[in-house]
Amino acid sequence: MTQAGIGDELFEVIDMTEFVSGQRELLSRVGIGELRTPVEQIYVPDDVASLAVEAYQTLAPPSA
Repeated sequence: MTQAGIGDELFEVIDMTEFVSGQRELLSRVGIGELRTPVEQIYVPDDVASLAVEAYQTLAPPSA
């Protein structure tokens, strides 16, 4: 898995393959009511201002 433009802020990468396969099997057996939904958390970078400047410098078109 790759990480682009985020610096050292990546906390964890989870391979969901086995989970998704299990969910698919559960769905076909008992229906949607038994599916488990992962809980998502909002990511707030340590320094929002410097992250915005870095993104702008990376993505802004060159000055003419």
